Amino acid sequence: MPRSTRLLPLLIALLGVAALLTPLTLARAVAPPAQSVTSGADFATTAWQDPWDFSNSSDMLLDRGPSQGLVNPAIGGGMLSFAISRSGYASPLWAGYPGALPIGRDGAIAANKLNAATYTRLHMRIYVSAYVAVGLSWSTCLGMGGTCSGGMTFGLQAGWNDVDRKIAPTSSSGARWSGMLAGLRLALTAPSGSANVRIDTMRIYQPTAAGQLTWASPDSASAKLWWTDVAGSLTTSEGQHAGVVSSAVPSSSSGHPVATNVSGYPPRTYFWSVSGSGAKVYLGQTVPQPIPVIDSPGVAGCQDYATSHLGHPWTFTSAGRLAGRGNVSGLTFTSAGVLGATNAAPQRNDPWINLPIARGGIDGRVYHRLTVVESYDGAFNLASAPGGGSMARVLWQQPGHLALSQTNDLVTYSGKRTLS
Repeated sequence: MPRSTRLLPLLIALLGVAALLTPLTLARAVAPPAQSVTSGADFATTAWQDPWDFSNSSDMLLDRGPSQGLVNPAIGGGMLSFAISRSGYASPLWAGYPGALPIGRDGAIAANKLNAATYTRLHMRIYVSAYVAVGLSWSTCLGMGGTCSGGMTFGLQAGWNDVDRKIAPTSSSGARWSGMLAGLRLALTAPSGSANVRIDTMRIYQPTAAGQLTWASPDSASAKLWWTDVAGSLTTSEGQHAGVVSSAVPSSSSGHPVATNVSGYPPRTYFWSVSGSGAKVYLGQTVPQPIPVIDSPGVAGCQDYATSHLGHPWTFTSAGRLAGRGNVSGLTFTSAGVLGATNAAPQRNDPWINLPIARGGIDGRVYHRLTVVESYDGAFNLASAPGGGSMARVLWQQPGHLALSQTNDLVTYSGKRTLS
């Protein structure tokens, strides 16, 4: 906290009487009361109770299709990191493959669509090693292109960038930011040829007046508004966890208060006024907002058929837990019920297992949701060739019918995933 350094002259007159001296004190600048402001609701947190903060692999699909041209993409350390050679893109909201069964966070599912009338602004904290041109595009249909798609563009300078802007198309052609959106793509182009990219947070959010912060310089010098997501004192250097609020108009002095809407920042973000002389003062924070998790009812449903009718769930502790298998070899089972196998002859591109069912079959009016936890070795590849076929189907047979019914393709992206 700055201290006053101006000394007032003190005249003591001695007029033949004793002078009484009282203590002289220097006033210390008083910090303003801490303010509590509110973050605007963001799409990812509302839709999935999981913000795009890159704390887990579910935050973004990094396989080819949802992403393109990303070199060594990875989620870790609270960031999405990758490199681009000329250009690449990622899909915060992936509509899914045409003809495939929409699952998970696919934008083709009605509950996963983004309401453009509600969420109108983009906030992003992103690092680039060289100048990068960014295109944010959106679509109301399953494909990214044509009359159902629109987009906006902006540039990023080398270093950490604090982006907060209204979402609106750059061109008069293409779809407006309106309606229920099924797809969202973030494309990056490096004119210099390549760039390293790190994204700390991304929010498509709803601005709120409760996010307005009133502040001023802590002294007579011009000041900027800084943020940090680390509790405690502020280190005034741009990085993953601190930076200047780019949308804030500077305050010229302590007598020049200004207002800045900071509702684009996540909950638990702290704000500081920092003057050109180096003085800084804590202003307040966006209030913590616990994320509610809805665990029932869930997409997986409730009562389990196998447990109710077979006396145990469909877990795989031995070959006796299977009703049949084909085109597989090297079967393994674990005490936790995990089945491992490798595709094999005679039809290497069609491995399968049959699940046991109780006498009388399955009442499809009651049991009509299936959840599978799966993973595989190798890269994601949908080609109909060795190394490809990263997909599955569920088949069943009705009484009196010889032919099997089947679902559309279940695309199995890389990593351990739960498909419902």
